Amino acid sequence: QATQRLMQGAAGAGGDTVYVEDVFSIKPYKGDGQNGRAIVNNLDYTDGKGLVWIKHRGASVRSRIHNTVRGADKSLSSSHLSAEVSDYDYGTLSSFNNNGFTLTAGGSNINYVNQNGEKFISWGFKAAEKFMDIQVYDGTGSEQRINHDLGVIPYMVMIKRLEAGDSWVVWHNRLSSQTAGYLSLNTNNNEGSRSTYWSSDGSAPNDQVGNWKIGTHNHVNASGEKYLMILFAHNEAVFGDGRDKPLCHVYSYTGDGSPNNHVNIGFEPQFTMIKRRDSSGHWYIHDSMRGVFSGEADWRLQADQDDLDGQNGNYIKYTPTGFTLESAAGGVNASGGTYVYIAIRRPDFGVGKPAELGTDVFTMDYGSASSTIPTFDSGFPVDFAITKNPT
Repeated sequence: QATQRLMQGAAGAGGDTVYVEDVFSIKPYKGDGQNGRAIVNNLDYTDGKGLVWIKHRGASVRSRIHNTVRGADKSLSSSHLSAEVSDYDYGTLSSFNNNGFTLTAGGSNINYVNQNGEKFISWGFKAAEKFMDIQVYDGTGSEQRINHDLGVIPYMVMIKRLEAGDSWVVWHNRLSSQTAGYLSLNTNNNEGSRSTYWSSDGSAPNDQVGNWKIGTHNHVNASGEKYLMILFAHNEAVFGDGRDKPLCHVYSYTGDGSPNNHVNIGFEPQFTMIKRRDSSGHWYIHDSMRGVFSGEADWRLQADQDDLDGQNGNYIKYTPTGFTLESAAGGVNASGGTYVYIAIRRPDFGVGKPAELGTDVFTMDYGSASSTIPTFDSGFPVDFAITKNPT
């Protein structure tokens, strides 16, 4: 089956080669307020597991996280501890498709996913061995191990109780305590300690490759409750044409308070999410499609906040070998501060799909001479452009 080919390719064991475009996509779009709006991010959600995370950029409303395991119309928010909802009043997904997803408008004045004339950003993920996996499991109230399909030891795990209003629980391999440490995706709190989240025997929850160990706390394992678990791998070099390149880097760095603190991860990212571990700080999300600029204010969202998207400071720039913190702000680069992050690679020559036609990478176009976006149509993300007024 195609799912098996995808996983075998990601494992480097025959089958199809897996490129970053097969498993991750950043898709900005403008709402039209209509039902049946199809968003094409070129991810095939009909084959295997996946999710999409959507945020309204122009209003202080909660984000929406939809996944294929629970169904398109069910969602959670990264910034709230609310239970899973099917929020038709505020808009939702009506389907996952073989090239993206379809939206339904909702009846509220503030629509979470498709408000007419408003800008939205979506981050799409597909499950693939040695990159990312999604599981839904049943709580028992007793310590248990949850099987997963990541194929390697997870470096980052996010868990959310689906049927009750409990916080997101996040484990990261670079927390100060591997056995009791945690972060909350919906808060800016520093690392906490709770041994009942994981295991009473003092071992790390990722001590085995094929499963994840959870404790007895209601946030992760209440009897009779269902939970969503999202797992990420770290630096597994099995992707791209040579099946020898990594897609995802899950690690930590120390802030130095300078405008030139470079974090070397071995590739240029297109998406980063950063959280201070040793003190309070937001979950800062930057990506290349909204804009990460050298020496200028970047577009920044915060996973734990409902805030609108804004250019609120020059925080970060992406480089061919990683990212550089350009600010001494406590949220990303306080001197001596400890930060955990996840970074996903851009579709470069190592892991990007090879172009099949010249028009895949080059085009010429007349501008629309209006404020309608885009002014120029390319059919692909643009790295470099030359414009000339012909009059």
